[in-house]
Amino acid sequence: MKRALVFLAICLADNGTLFSQKPVGYFNAGLSLLTPWDNHSHVAPFPAITIIPGLWIQRDQEISLSLACPASIGVTFETRVYPAIDIPVLFNIDFGSATGINKKAKIGFTLGAGAAYTHAINYYEISQPEKINFEFFGFRVNAGISFRGDVGNAVVPAIVLSFGKPFIGNDFYIAGIGIHFIKAR
Repeated sequence: MKRALVFLAICLADNGTLFSQKPVGYFNAGLSLLTPWDNHSHVAPFPAITIIPGLWIQRDQEISLSLACPASIGVTFETRVYPAIDIPVLFNIDFGSATGINKKAKIGFTLGAGAAYTHAINYYEISQPEKINFEFFGFRVNAGISFRGDVGNAVVPAIVLSFGKPFIGNDFYIAGIGIHFIKAR
């Protein structure tokens, strides 16, 4: 297991060009605002830094297919500060400028679906102190739009919306918005 993690880290650090002339991996980043909630109107919004490692399955100028893990790490801070994480694994389809290599397209779209683990805690002091723990594993869908400015830009910004809920039970949900920066190639 340790060797596999070291191998993956080397491939991502090398931008995936270790064994081929074309990159097979990528590393993007962004900022997100995620909000898990339950059926009892408890919410735990958390701003987060999002890191997005991924592996291309197929890639060309017009469309790319990839496996991505846009992991978000942040904090909730209603009355106390608690760490929060959101770790989805998504199968993505990118069109136009969202591929990062289409230099002609001014606009692009990204769609993703997969599974995610979310853990966020919030503390309420309304009538009595209450700590709410949002921890669940469930499905996730993402959709976004990207905008390419000048051809020489090093990054392509994308606005991404996400939604998810647990595989089992209907008590928790999560929705989010993020700005992700796709490295132009």
